[in-house]
Amino acid sequence: MNYNGFSTYKQCVESLKESGIVSKSRTSMVLKPILRAFSTDGEFNSITQQSLDMDQSLMIQRILEDIYSRTGQADYIEEKELYRQNVDDYFQKVTQFLNPNKSPKVVSNVSANAVPNGHQEWDFKPFILQLIRDGATDSQKLGMAIIEYQSANNWDETGKEAFNLKSGLKKTQSYINTIRDSMKDSVEIEGTGPKFNFSILN
Repeated sequence: MNYNGFSTYKQCVESLKESGIVSKSRTSMVLKPILRAFSTDGEFNSITQQSLDMDQSLMIQRILEDIYSRTGQADYIEEKELYRQNVDDYFQKVTQFLNPNKSPKVVSNVSANAVPNGHQEWDFKPFILQLIRDGATDSQKLGMAIIEYQSANNWDETGKEAFNLKSGLKKTQSYINTIRDSMKDSVEIEGTGPKFNFSILN
């Protein structure tokens, strides 16, 4: 996204429409996940140079997490596993295009070796609480904050499945269900999907 060439999100939309890269009816659908990857609150004016300079792999992970949090359980997607595989395959090709000299790597799926052998499960609850205190007050921000933490701490894989594997949880369990099941005494969840809001209980 050539952010520096535009002063408003509307200009980005209009430019993409004129480019003919995607159909005009899909421009917002394409741009919104990209915008949310670069902005913690999903607003164009919140984009910073620091976020634009983020590692491309992290950027793609954030886009993927956003897509899955918003469409992963949608009723209109009948074959969800096939849908996820197709999305993973597409973004793997995007990663290879952006980094042609790097060896191919699955972007989203977590391998059995994602956590080193002998690594103990960790207590994720105080970690989640701290992220919420630090501003990850909705499901989108929490997913992105977890990816940023994983990348900063050199996890072999990032995203929800890597988090769940390390935490001893079901691989596909959502962060929402994890908080509901394990942290209902300390975190309140409000709102409806795909965006839930979190607040810490006293």
